Amino acid sequence: MWHGSNTNGIRAMDTYCDAWHSGSADKMALGSNLLGNKLLDQERYPCNNRFIVLCIEVLSEERRRR
Repeated sequence: MWHGSNTNGIRAMDTYCDAWHSGSADKMALGSNLLGNKLLDQERYPCNNRFIVLCIEVLSEERRRR
């Protein structure tokens, strides 16, 4: 699965396939194998792979209360 995040869940600006618009083999993104049981594993893959993209929106504590 593609996630493009560092181990803290923050987007890694240089490794997420140009905002998921690139399918180039020359560009790299971070992903993880779900069979390894590590959701944010830091494996680098060329952007021409066809994986699932994991998108999670994180809201502040204040915004959740509204």
